[in-house]
Amino acid sequence: MFVRRWHRRLGVFAAIIITAISATGLALMLVPGTETGRAELDGPIINVLYGRVPSYGPVGVELGDGWVVQIDQSLYVVETPVGDFAGELRGAVETENGVFVASDNLLLLIDGDGSVLDRLEPPLLPGRVDAIGRGPGGNLSINTPDGAFSADTTLSFWQPMAEEAVEWSVVARPPRAASQSALQAHRGGGVPFERLLADLHTGRLFGVLGEVLVWIATIIMIGLSMSGGWMWWRRLRPAPRTKDESPNDQPSNRRGWLSGAASSLRSSRKSSSKRRRSGSSGAKGSRRSQ
Repeated sequence: MFVRRWHRRLGVFAAIIITAISATGLALMLVPGTETGRAELDGPIINVLYGRVPSYGPVGVELGDGWVVQIDQSLYVVETPVGDFAGELRGAVETENGVFVASDNLLLLIDGDGSVLDRLEPPLLPGRVDAIGRGPGGNLSINTPDGAFSADTTLSFWQPMAEEAVEWSVVARPPRAASQSALQAHRGGGVPFERLLADLHTGRLFGVLGEVLVWIATIIMIGLSMSGGWMWWRRLRPAPRTKDESPNDQPSNRRGWLSGAASSLRSSRKSSSKRRRSGSSGAKGSRRSQ
C-alpha cells in the first residue's frame, strides 16, 4: 500500500531527528543551573559551528612589553581591547606619548589603558599609510605612495624625509601565546554547554538548514500520526463480501480477532475431544482382547 510504504520511509527519517530533539530536551531539563550547564566549551569544531573563526588575523606588531594584535576589525594592545579598527594593520610604534597604531587611512594614539587619545584620518594624513616607524629624532614617520613623511610633536605638520632613515615597524603573525590571548579576548570565553544543548534542540546550531529540518521532522511526525490512525481505521473496516457469501460466513472485522480466537478455541476443543474418544476406544479394545 502506498500510504504504508511512505509511512515507514518517512518514519525512519523523522525518528532520527525526533530522537535527537528528545535527548537534548531531556538534558535541558537536568542541566540548567548546574556546573555542567555552565561549563564553557572551546575548540576548532565549536568555533566553526558558532562562526568564531576570524576572517582576518590575528596579525600584529611586537612592542617592548607585548604585542599589538588585530583580529577582524578589532584591535588589542598588549591584550587590552581598544575597540573597532577599520582597515588592515600597517604598523605600530611605541613613543613617550603612547602607542601609535596605523591602518590604511587611520592613525590612532593609544595610552596604556587602551584609551584612544588622538585619531587622525585624511586629510590630516599626507596620504595612504603603507607603514609607520620612528625617524632619526624619534619622531613618528609614515610611508605613503608619495614617499616618507615625519610628523612634528603636535602631529599637525608632516615633513618629507628619506625612507632609509626610518626604522619601520614590521607586521607579522604573533606567537602562539599572544595570539591565543587576543583570540580569547576577541571571542569572550567559550560556549556554555547549556547553550549548545539548546541550539541542538532547536536546530539553530546548524543555521537555517537545521531549523528547517526540525520543522520538517515535526510536520512529518504529525503526518505519521494521521496516517497511522488512518491505517488502523482501515483495518477495523468490514472486509468486502462476495455474492456467494452470507453475512454469517464472514465475521465482522470489528470483532474479527474475537471470532478468530473463538474459532481456534473450538477447534482445539474438538481435537482434544477426538483424542480422548480415540484413547478410550483403544483401552476398551484392549480389555476385550484380554
